[in-house]
Amino acid sequence: MEKLSKEEEDKEDQSIESCALRDRDDVLEAINWIEDDIRKKRWNLALFSDEYLETLMNTMEKFKKWVIEHELPTLFGKWGYEIQVGEDGIALCQCRLGYSYNFNAKRFDFIVRPLKMITLKEVGSDLLTPEQYGEKYGFSAGTIRQWIRRGKVHSAVKKGHSWLIPELSHLVANSEIKYIWGIHHLIRMVYMDF
Repeated sequence: MEKLSKEEEDKEDQSIESCALRDRDDVLEAINWIEDDIRKKRWNLALFSDEYLETLMNTMEKFKKWVIEHELPTLFGKWGYEIQVGEDGIALCQCRLGYSYNFNAKRFDFIVRPLKMITLKEVGSDLLTPEQYGEKYGFSAGTIRQWIRRGKVHSAVKKGHSWLIPELSHLVANSEIKYIWGIHHLIRMVYMDF
C-alpha cells in the first residue's frame, strides 16, 4: 500500500475539516436536517407510511433531547461525530475520519469515511409483538408472523416463544435501509441486501 504524499495528506485534512460534525451545535444542525428530510419525505422516505415516519420523528425527538441535555466535547483533527438511524434506533457515534485504500485500483479514494467508530449513545426502538406491530402499521398478526418466517423482517428477534419486532422495522424489498448522517450537509444511504 502506497503512503499518502504530503499534498494528499493536506487535501485529506482540508476535506475532513470542511465536512465533519465537530461539536454539539453541528450534531443539532444535522438532527434538524434529518427532521426536515423526514417531514418532507426526501430521498426514499416517501416509501414509508405516515405512522412509520411519525414513530421515527418521535424517536428523533428523544435523541435530540438527549443531545441538548448532554455536553459533547469539541472534536479536532480527524475525529468527528456521526448520527446513524436504523431499525434498532438512533445512535450518536464518535468516529475517526479518513480515506480508505482502494485495493482494486491501488489508490486512495478521496471520499471521507469513518475508519474507526465508538457508539456514544443509542436511543433504541421499542420492541413490539407481531400483534402490536400489525395494529400499528395496518397488517394482521398472522401476516407479520409469516413475513418473519420468510425472512422479510430481518430485525425480528425471538424471546422465549414470542417474536419481538423493533418499532422502526420496515419492509422494503428484503433489504435493510440504514441512514447515516455524519458528514456535514451530506446524507448517505447504505443498502444492505441479505
